[in-house]
Amino acid sequence: TNTMSNASPPPAPDKVVYYPISGDGNDETSGRLFVWGNATAANVILFCAGYPDDQGSFSAFAQELSKEADCLCGVACLIGYDDYSERPYTSYKQQGYTFDEMTLSLRAAAKALKEDCSTNPTAQFVTIFHDWGSCIGAWYTNRAFEEKDALVSPDKIVYFDVLPIRSHPKDVNVIMPSKKAMRHTILE
Repeated sequence: TNTMSNASPPPAPDKVVYYPISGDGNDETSGRLFVWGNATAANVILFCAGYPDDQGSFSAFAQELSKEADCLCGVACLIGYDDYSERPYTSYKQQGYTFDEMTLSLRAAAKALKEDCSTNPTAQFVTIFHDWGSCIGAWYTNRAFEEKDALVSPDKIVYFDVLPIRSHPKDVNVIMPSKKAMRHTILE
């Protein structure tokens, strides 16, 4: 359920990319990434909303960024909040997922966005984490940096409505803007 907005339904994505959810036991198409923009964009942005929001939380903003700026935007949500007819919420693990499983699933979404959608190897990779998505986002980015995984390590990290959990390498720009200032902050 999209709780960040009471407006009209979110815009349909240009593309839906599926990725595996760690620890799920289902097939490789358990998670969905909603994608807007073109594959050659100079900026690749991964959005992740917090509980209890789904992809609808950032859909309109992602679509707008893809049209107004040179951005390829992918919107994911945390495990269990992507409720759709082929995969209703009741099909997720009822006892919940570990932080590690959620971290690996977010990493799979990032990998899908960068490998399956972007054809620009020099694109700046930006991650945007909101609310509870910031906790899993911090785990994900810290793990990517620790493992020196260039494919999924962001060039810029944006947290909003939260504080960062742990510091990041000094060469990575970590930002905590207000929602109003976010558009300018992402692209500066």
